[in-house]
Amino acid sequence: MYTPISAATKADSQSTVELAPFYYLDNFRALLDAVVAQYADLLRPEELGFATGFAALQPREQALMVRIYSRQGPLLRSDRLVYAELPDLPDLLESLAAKGWLLRNPATTREVLLSCLTRAELTAWCGAGTVGRRADRLASAQGETQDILARVPFVFIEPCHRPILRTFMDLFFGNRHQDLSTFVVSQLGHVRYPRYALDSHSRFFRDRAALEHFGVLAALREQVREIEEARFGNPGSSRQPPHGGQPRSETRDSTGAALLAIAHAIPDLPADDPLRPRADRLRNRIARQLERLDETSGALEVYAGSLGPPARERRARILFKRGDPSGCESLCQAMSEAPLDYSEEHFARHFLPRCQKKRGIKVTPPPVLSVPIRHLTLPGRPVEGLENGVARHLSGAGSDAFHLENWLFNALFGLLFWDCLYQPVRGAFMHPFQTRPADLFEAGFAARRRAAIEQVFHDLETEPHRLAAQVQETWQRCVGYANPFVGWLPEGDRLLQRALAHLPASHLSKVFRHLLGDLRNHASGFPDLLVLHGDGGYELIEIKGPGDQVRPNQAQWLDFFAREGIPAALLRVDWPP
Repeated sequence: MYTPISAATKADSQSTVELAPFYYLDNFRALLDAVVAQYADLLRPEELGFATGFAALQPREQALMVRIYSRQGPLLRSDRLVYAELPDLPDLLESLAAKGWLLRNPATTREVLLSCLTRAELTAWCGAGTVGRRADRLASAQGETQDILARVPFVFIEPCHRPILRTFMDLFFGNRHQDLSTFVVSQLGHVRYPRYALDSHSRFFRDRAALEHFGVLAALREQVREIEEARFGNPGSSRQPPHGGQPRSETRDSTGAALLAIAHAIPDLPADDPLRPRADRLRNRIARQLERLDETSGALEVYAGSLGPPARERRARILFKRGDPSGCESLCQAMSEAPLDYSEEHFARHFLPRCQKKRGIKVTPPPVLSVPIRHLTLPGRPVEGLENGVARHLSGAGSDAFHLENWLFNALFGLLFWDCLYQPVRGAFMHPFQTRPADLFEAGFAARRRAAIEQVFHDLETEPHRLAAQVQETWQRCVGYANPFVGWLPEGDRLLQRALAHLPASHLSKVFRHLLGDLRNHASGFPDLLVLHGDGGYELIEIKGPGDQVRPNQAQWLDFFAREGIPAALLRVDWPP
């Protein structure tokens, strides 16, 4: 038999969930309570007053404030605040204004007011033109601020305390890409988040300075995004930047100077600070854009301040390009002796000979792929896809082939190391809506959990007979919870049990140690097929069709399997034209 992975989808036993009328208020209260419980010592008096003041509002006033806080824009229009559960909205707005929670028709500029009006409204109330770009219509609009306020049949609303709310959101989520909608995603059952401990001992922000650093990094990251969109274009947008994405020479210097200024403003944090990886990712991002501007000196400077990959690799490449093979070789040697992840090790192994050759040193060519290479000719192109067609061809005569790709070893790893992944480590978990620890792909992930991880390896190596039962128990206990390594395939537990009957624990131990060496890069590239033989043996097979090449992440796994004596092969497949 064979099992095509396309036939197996993520388990989904969700049913329709109907939210309570004031679900959003319950979520907002939960956020405030969680922040006060964890960070009361970090909050300023006015921030604590925000939480107590909100609790003192009437429930319907609270509900309207949450609705208002969830809307975007500097000003809101009262005619667009329509909520079935809040029919007495005018009275609520008046009461909240009297209590200092919002402003009605606040002092603002003419431009802000006009930006809140539609095309038809601009024409009817402000005499704006009816054709041309919106900017042109805004420019032709008539009337000053007071004139506009007198003409519109509604009230402009500005919520108070937004900066304080931003502080609460930052403390709760620890990022700027999640918001209150995350609660709803969980409540509707779209994502089941794993369970883990949240307490003040393992909280993300150690002190007020850490919160300030977080805000600085978020602001600087937004500045970089704006520069990238203006000069290089937004990869997620169809809008093309000026000059085809390449800045003109007259703007190149100013762009480079602006990026360098942002890099210099990045806080210099200790290596063990939970925010240091974020700071280094921002440095690497800035330096990469400086490379695009051909500002290599600035790029070298910024990369030198980063502790995270690929900073050293990029520095080495720049030095080599600038004709400094000796400096490049020194960096490659450092990466070879103490790689931060597999990408550094792989780069150093392949780039170091180039540096030495440039310096006139005789080098030995890197070894070719060391796994067995076999060939298979099929009668025609498989209609069900190459991998599934080969799996069908190899099944039979006592052997079963399964098209599992990355799923098998990732799932086994996620299940065996489940408790290690969700261990309470400082800075790893900030709120109940995380599928993985925040430091999962950082260089120090395994070191921070060394004792727990080594205990799993000890049990695996000394009690291999318990392996299948441990995997089954975790599957049954955690099925359906989101995990970065485990895909809950239908009958996935049965597939794992079949595989474990053939996979030696010693082989799994080697694979998992290699995987832990670089979780970001090693979680992919596994061979396409698992073939289970009737004599209890097994084989991993990477399939390549006509013209297909082995990718670097696949090559590193095939090389690893060959070095460790794990049965694997490369199968090149063709068929008649």
